[in-house]
Amino acid sequence: QKFPLFCKHMETGSLNDRGTLKRTEIFTSVDELYPIEQFLMSCGALPDMERAQAMLPFVLHGISISGLKPDGSVPNIGDITVRGFGLNALEWAARRGNYEIAEWLATDPRTKVMLSQSESAPVAWACYTNKV
Repeated sequence: QKFPLFCKHMETGSLNDRGTLKRTEIFTSVDELYPIEQFLMSCGALPDMERAQAMLPFVLHGISISGLKPDGSVPNIGDITVRGFGLNALEWAARRGNYEIAEWLATDPRTKVMLSQSESAPVAWACYTNKV
């Protein structure tokens, strides 16, 4: 009886707080996730600089073997976004107030393409969430 109520509460909270509930993933450790999810989670919801830095080479390799995007362009790290939010890792870090991670992503030569690619500015997210 309590589990259906909990599920309904989580669904309602997700819809109110985050927009459309598209998918729920249950895991007991971040280690169970694919490298791309580990990277994104480590930049945003579960900040972990060491894990984000360790996962970046795997993410970049995955992008390099993924082929062209549907429009024929070549994908890059800025194309990897958080499901349901559409934010790349830099935007996610800024939105969550993870300053150290956002600074690393903005200055690392492998990831700073996210500064110019995004339609929303990471600094604006940091200001919006009062994390500057």
